Amino acid sequence: MKQLQEQCRLCGNSLEYVFSHPVLGKYNVKYFVCGNCALLQTEKPYWLDEAYSSATSAADTGIFSRNINISKTASVFMYFLFFRAGKFIDYGGGHGIFTRLMRDVGFDFYSFDKYAENLFARGFEAKKLPVYDGATAIEVFEHFDDPLKTMEEMFNYLKNKNILFTTELYGNHIPHPDHWRYYVFNTGQHVSFYNVKTLYWMAKQFNLHLWTDGRSLHCFTEKRFPRWKLKLLKRFNKILFYYVNRCLPSRTIPDSKINLSYNKLSPVSEAITEERETG
Repeated sequence: MKQLQEQCRLCGNSLEYVFSHPVLGKYNVKYFVCGNCALLQTEKPYWLDEAYSSATSAADTGIFSRNINISKTASVFMYFLFFRAGKFIDYGGGHGIFTRLMRDVGFDFYSFDKYAENLFARGFEAKKLPVYDGATAIEVFEHFDDPLKTMEEMFNYLKNKNILFTTELYGNHIPHPDHWRYYVFNTGQHVSFYNVKTLYWMAKQFNLHLWTDGRSLHCFTEKRFPRWKLKLLKRFNKILFYYVNRCLPSRTIPDSKINLSYNKLSPVSEAITEERETG
């Protein structure tokens, strides 16, 4: 690797050039890695306005199945680790799919996204006040062009700095551009990539504890939890989800009535919602 005079967007350390690759099919973008915090990153992402002209890529056909699966895992972690009766924010929540699913389970979730319109959790947009007991950030960290600044913005919503998030780690070796789908060169939206060292560095900056499964599921918390407990929650989350789902009353019908009371939906929507819930 050739040493270049570039600064890390996370820690400010000097960077090493790794490779270049076309992004959005036309920009020859340089990729660097930091020798201090191990953040793998693009050069300054000048193409983001174009990349986010559509918040969701047409190629992301797994968006619903991914949200359904992670909502089950998140439900277990939120129920057993956080204040389950509290309010939560899904930061970078896209069109509100994850927020709607978590509310259907029974959690009091709200959505925020600076790029996307909330379509599926209308009426439950997050307010920029420190009133939330925790946050989720599902497939969001890789979008951060300034990770520390974005985390500080996230903390402005939280009274407890607890964040459950997903992002795929690149491991001990930098993946070849032809062998790692997570670069998603065609969309240009993934600009920061992490490994375990990176996450520990970030946790230290905010005096937080980190738990990670070493692959894609991670948690920053103010309180230290026994690692055996988190491993059990991850290992048995499919079974535990059915328990959580039975213990919490769903917010599906109450939410429909709340939105109707504010004239945000038509009575036809309520009829369809109730038919699906009872059917």
